Amino acid sequence: MPPLHFSQLSHRLADGRILFDNLQGTLGPGLTALIGRNGAGKSLLCQLLCDQQPPQSGQITRPEHLVYVPQQPPCPEGSLADMLGLTPILQAQRRIENGEFDETDLARMEGNWDAVAQAQTALEQLNLPHTLAAKASALSGGERVKLRLWQAFAQRPQVLILDEPGNHLDRAGRYWLRQRLSAFSGSVLLVSHDLSLLSQVERVWDLTEQGLAVYEGNYADYLQHKAVHSAAIVRALANADRALKHHRAQQLRNEQKAQQRVRQGKAKRGSHPKVLLDAMKDRATAACKGRRRQAEQTEQHLRQSRCALSQKQAKDVRLRLTLGPQTSELSSRRAVVRQLDECQLPFGSQQPLQLTLHQGQRYRLLGANGSGKTTLFKVLLGQLAPAAGQVQGQAPIGYLDQHCQILSGQASALAHLARFDVGESEAQRRTQLAGIGLRRDDALRPVAKLSGGEKMKLAMLLLGQGTSPPFLLLDEPDNHLDLEAKAVLIAALNNYPGGFLLISHDDGFADAVNIEQILALGSGSHQPDR
Repeated sequence: MPPLHFSQLSHRLADGRILFDNLQGTLGPGLTALIGRNGAGKSLLCQLLCDQQPPQSGQITRPEHLVYVPQQPPCPEGSLADMLGLTPILQAQRRIENGEFDETDLARMEGNWDAVAQAQTALEQLNLPHTLAAKASALSGGERVKLRLWQAFAQRPQVLILDEPGNHLDRAGRYWLRQRLSAFSGSVLLVSHDLSLLSQVERVWDLTEQGLAVYEGNYADYLQHKAVHSAAIVRALANADRALKHHRAQQLRNEQKAQQRVRQGKAKRGSHPKVLLDAMKDRATAACKGRRRQAEQTEQHLRQSRCALSQKQAKDVRLRLTLGPQTSELSSRRAVVRQLDECQLPFGSQQPLQLTLHQGQRYRLLGANGSGKTTLFKVLLGQLAPAAGQVQGQAPIGYLDQHCQILSGQASALAHLARFDVGESEAQRRTQLAGIGLRRDDALRPVAKLSGGEKMKLAMLLLGQGTSPPFLLLDEPDNHLDLEAKAVLIAALNNYPGGFLLISHDDGFADAVNIEQILALGSGSHQPDR
């Protein structure tokens, strides 16, 4: 029996929309990625598979030992021991040590004699508070996720389902997660937008409106499959257009021949009896109607086939994001944007920084939490003064923070484009917004009601405009984006001529935007061009 199998799963939302219908699948050994657009139902499917809520219809076969780590684990009250479920074991252990135990305590300790020691060791290895009595609420979101993940792996389940486990992890945490997944011997279903994580999966489940499609290989292999599929649709559409054109041309020739026969019949009418001519006319009329009916059926079939292909192509159309004037080649060296001379940050790393940022160049900023990455951004913007040293340069800089503070919560996306002079007309602005997925009434929604990914794409659209696009400071712009939107942002940044300094914990994303120089905080050094 497979470790996890489901069939005929269906779910309808409260508004009547069918989220998915008749899903079926079997989770094999190794690492399987579950991908899909925002709103496709990935998290819901995980909850159904983990018995967090019952399916509206369908059957699910689960293994005995399945562990689920949700996207946003709740912030627990009490101690770390409470969070890890170790408080009853700690209490039983103390009673046994004091000689005040009973059979219940012994039964509780069965198989758990090393649980407390293992947890304390894990706290040290994960650089977390070294005592189980510490308050769980004192942990950051990333620390809570990392501890939950450690606990999930420590249970050694047959099946492990992880919903966006890397969202709150820094670069070191994501590396740790990749190592643990590589060493895990069971089956894993992973929902993730992290390109580095997706590079090590063995198969991809793609959840769409049409159902659940399975692709063998990692995410790069999946993209190749999709490219082949898209090209096949384009070829099929071209063939359908040719077939429809040929059919209509043939129909025109048939009509012309029919009219010619009618004229010839009228010319010969005087040489045949009327009864015979009427019978010939009836047969010809019936044959003509039959041919026309058959031709109409053939055209209807061709049109339906083409319409089906066109709908498939429409669902396969990607978003688009244009930043700055399009250019085929970026300048390798341009004007100095900012120059830091023996600059010491007011917070974070105290190592003096010596670096120069050039227009058109692509940099990545690395550093542990607390090293001062955001502080450096504020120094470059002039919002904070350095503790020592100088900052030179006055070239314009655009800043995109994680919270998209460039946006005004109650104004619509369309109003934002008008305020930033993006596009010369409402039609042009709506075209730009449609490119990032904000179509029709979505363009009029207050920005406060947009998703994190929609806000990020809108902010990028506002920042990267103008005849002289500014150098950009990008603080984790990929963090809230699904894979489709992330691919769109990668393409846009690769065509952006203004240059940027990027903070991102996703090594795959950073590699895809062709970083030219890495700046590292903490040691205060920076690596030469790669």
